[in-house]
Amino acid sequence: MPRRRKKRKKTLALLAILIISAAGVLVIVGLNPFNIQRAVPTPVIVIIPAGSAENPRLGFTPSLIKIVIGVNNTVIWKNEDVEWHTAHSNIPEFDSKMIPPGTSFTHTFQRAGSYPYHCDPHPWMTGLIIVAGSSPLFAQQTTELGMPQVMAQVFVRLSDGTQL
Repeated sequence: MPRRRKKRKKTLALLAILIISAAGVLVIVGLNPFNIQRAVPTPVIVIIPAGSAENPRLGFTPSLIKIVIGVNNTVIWKNEDVEWHTAHSNIPEFDSKMIPPGTSFTHTFQRAGSYPYHCDPHPWMTGLIIVAGSSPLFAQQTTELGMPQVMAQVFVRLSDGTQL
């Protein structure tokens, strides 16, 4: 009897290895037998609205963004104004140079941190991007303009205890 059990265990182990290997090959060649979902990074869009060059009440929309590396760490600034603008980090992270009307600037963040930025010709236009490391805590949200956006649901605690 013990010999039969050993043979059965070996057969089951071999069968399990064979099934796992076959499933791995199927996933590698693009078939998805277990309906495994791959995360697709989604860019976050910041609008430079029409009239923001003349109206100090207008600015980057949204002006505060919380993103997660590997989830939505690419930001696109779209200039919908008739004037030229910039998206210029207050620390040396990104500088769009001049963004002509109707065009955009894209930056992908690779490091966690807080990145304040501004528009060089229009100093009232400011924004803040908070970048968190990879996290499963994210959700689909919508901006005021009705565009889908993935926003991180994370909080950053600074060394002085302040929570953002």
